[in-house]
Amino acid sequence: MGQLKIITQNLHRNFSQEYMNLYEADIYAFQELKTGHLAITKILNKESQDYIIEYKGNDRVHELSLEYFPWWEFRSGYWMEEHILYQNKKISLINIHISPYYSTFLRFLLLKRLEDLENQNVILVGDFNAAFDYQSENSVPDNHAYLGYLIKTYGYFELCSKEENVKPHYTYFDQKKNGKKLDHIFVSQTLFDQLKDYQITYIDEVTQNSIHTDHSGIQFIFRI
Repeated sequence: MGQLKIITQNLHRNFSQEYMNLYEADIYAFQELKTGHLAITKILNKESQDYIIEYKGNDRVHELSLEYFPWWEFRSGYWMEEHILYQNKKISLINIHISPYYSTFLRFLLLKRLEDLENQNVILVGDFNAAFDYQSENSVPDNHAYLGYLIKTYGYFELCSKEENVKPHYTYFDQKKNGKKLDHIFVSQTLFDQLKDYQITYIDEVTQNSIHTDHSGIQFIFRI
């Protein structure tokens, strides 16, 4: 059975084909792609015989936004969903960038969307602008509390590399060189129970080449 490889990466406005040439994956979940002041979040995929992209779109979260925040224009550039058929199993992949400017709206909509997907196979990736206390040298309490609520209430697991049993793997450093893990990969309990094997690795060297992003990427390889 083939494995599925997903890379999530905040590219800090610097998307180019060069990234995809350097880091090969089946699905790329990019955040913070920008043209002028327009934020664009995309998930790009290559052809594969192991999985099928059944659906791409944000229809349901648009409905939720209109229901709960009719006065607010949903920022589609911060959210993208893929529905994937892999090994005859349907997996919903949510790629999110929780911008500090719209965090209240996006966090609430994410929780409501996860209620829709209860007991389903879900992969949740992206830049959450949030870290647990043990993942950051300068943690924001609200961020920590939100991630804790998501995991405790909705039954999601954060997937980490083996090295993180000892110390966090920071994915972002601020101007004062404080390390933070703002980028995460979560999976639902339903999917976690089906994983036969998986591997998490970090793409740190991307910050040292010509792409010049200020985040590390995360690579998730798994088989069910």
